[in-house]
Amino acid sequence: MFDVDVDLRKASPMFGQWFGLELLADNKPQLWIPPEFAHAFAVISDRAQFLCKPTVCNAPEQERAILWNDPAVGID
Repeated sequence: MFDVDVDLRKASPMFGQWFGLELLADNKPQLWIPPEFAHAFAVISDRAQFLCKPTVCNAPEQERAILWNDPAVGID
């Protein structure tokens, strides 16, 4: 799968910048995504298993969305 994270911390010099990483079954990587980051992924194989452990459980008032092709973010 391809994992993407976007810095949404307004005071950060990295605000609005994104980081992408291909997660492969052979190396079983783990990521920690800090608070105030957007997180998304796309499965790029026939199947995938994904486990997510959020720091805040079920907080709909904190949920936001970014369109994957938003030109302001520029995700490839």
